[in-house]
Amino acid sequence: MSGSIIHVLAVVVGAARDDRDVYRHFGSILGFDTHARDAVRAGLVECDGELWGLTEAGQAFVAEFPEVLALQGRANSWDERPLGLALKSLGDLVQAPAK
Repeated sequence: MSGSIIHVLAVVVGAARDDRDVYRHFGSILGFDTHARDAVRAGLVECDGELWGLTEAGQAFVAEFPEVLALQGRANSWDERPLGLALKSLGDLVQAPAK
């Protein structure tokens, strides 16, 4: 993993939105590509060139941890404590060999 796990989660949460706004939870898109690459490599999101969306694995992650859908604002301000299990699971997925 080359990015921060909370920002990888921000990409997944953005892709799960109705408008698929993966940039929604970033104050700056300076490091976005790194975080997005980790989410793609983990098999959670995909992009067709313009539109982002969840893969089946991403949908399963969100179904297992629906509390992530309630996250608002910038990822930098998210409290990681209540997200412990979701972040651990996400970290395991990101650290797994590429699919």
